[in-house]
Amino acid sequence: MNTIQLRPYQSKSVSDIRESYKSGNKKVLFVLPTGGGKTETFIYMAMEAVSKGKRVYFLVHKKNLVNQISERCRRYGLKHGFIAGNRPKQYYLPAQVCSVQSLKNRLNEVPQPDLLIIDEAHHANAGTWKDILDFYKDSVYVLGVTATPWRGDGQGLGDVFSDLVLGPLPAELVKIGNLVMPEYYNFKPLADFTKIKKDKNGEYKADDLFKEMDKPAITGNAVEEYKRLAACEPAIYSCVNIKHADNVAAAFNEAGFKAVSINGNLEDAEIKSAFEGLANRSLNVVTFCDLISEGTDIPAVSVVGMLRRTMSLSLYLQIVGRGLRPMQGKDRCLILDHVGNQKLHGHPLMTREWTLEGMQKRKRKDTDEQIDNEYKDCTECFRTYEKTHAACPYCGFVEPVKVSEIEQVAGVAVKDETTLDELLKAKKSEQGKSRTLSDLWELKNKRGHKDNWVYYIFESRILKENGSIDWINKKYGLDATNQNDLKAAAKRAWNNFLRTKKH
Repeated sequence: MNTIQLRPYQSKSVSDIRESYKSGNKKVLFVLPTGGGKTETFIYMAMEAVSKGKRVYFLVHKKNLVNQISERCRRYGLKHGFIAGNRPKQYYLPAQVCSVQSLKNRLNEVPQPDLLIIDEAHHANAGTWKDILDFYKDSVYVLGVTATPWRGDGQGLGDVFSDLVLGPLPAELVKIGNLVMPEYYNFKPLADFTKIKKDKNGEYKADDLFKEMDKPAITGNAVEEYKRLAACEPAIYSCVNIKHADNVAAAFNEAGFKAVSINGNLEDAEIKSAFEGLANRSLNVVTFCDLISEGTDIPAVSVVGMLRRTMSLSLYLQIVGRGLRPMQGKDRCLILDHVGNQKLHGHPLMTREWTLEGMQKRKRKDTDEQIDNEYKDCTECFRTYEKTHAACPYCGFVEPVKVSEIEQVAGVAVKDETTLDELLKAKKSEQGKSRTLSDLWELKNKRGHKDNWVYYIFESRILKENGSIDWINKKYGLDATNQNDLKAAAKRAWNNFLRTKKH
């Protein structure tokens, strides 16, 4: 049996979560980048709760996540039962690993937990998840855990959670060695995404996307670029659907590589065997559609190929994150982006200002060609913005006029040369420049956020400060008596400010 040894940032996050509960929040959302150790953090909290006689439920939505959390519980000696499928009912055990559907079906049968931990919590305000939360209301404490606190359509989680606890940024985790640096290669897509319709959430319709991507020229180009840039390195390739994943794997095999396709319909042993094949180098490539996007720990992967274009920032970051976990002898991960996902979402390590409000919706464009033609990337803060702006609207940087532009040829890689230092030093957007409550209020009005958005940003900044209490009070205009009073002091300052705006 192993003991959980939390890293310093994990310990701080645990303290911040507990302080949030003490301040009266019953539903807290914890954000930590993929590979930062979310599972160990929440299992540590579960073990602490169980040791005090509390009952804890882990809530997940996929079979592989049920198995993964169960395995981690066994590793650290946390005895647990299951509320999942046909597994034996052992409700007397204080910890239970639950599938969403099974828990919903047994809400009136199982004992009530004291703490409900929701893994991959960006799903928490939809369908069955919401039914469970509505059933328990405020009678249980809830901890949501995710790397990306927005749903696939950019919707925030403020209707479920009342507080947000932020862990370190991805670039900070790279700096301290808990993630590896992505080496990003952008390819001008061979596919024509202007033809593809989107669903009501703004995501590409899978059938149409499959028809456009499942072409010999596109798949052949991906194989050739893998051979050129990363031959035989352990790789995973994100595909549109099972048929697409099968066809891509077949193309790699025909080219002399060893590849398999996996999907959620396979037995656990088959999926495990594929990941072990990457680790021991008996396999070169594993292709997949949705299976690897959440809850998969495969540090051996040093190449992530993208053959599925997505409008979902969450999905993009989840997939890239699968290759950033470190292991001995691995100091980088190649990202081979054949579909322009970075163009849509920015560098995977760029600073993203998560809030419970969700993302500001991009104006709808008729086609993706218009997005490519009408948007540009700021080389200072790495944000994408409309070309109609003379300067970057986020950081104010004016792009120098270039004598000549390099024309990107379809199917040919252009390496992203952004360094870690540049990402760490990148200026934050106008939100980062908004220092005071008044500044944030003005920005709130400009963007159309709700009033509480101002408070969430203000409070999160204060709680991340490491200076003396006098320095923090002076910087933010607070009256906190000590570090433990900071959250309450931020609330007092907000209430006083809000009264001036309501009169």
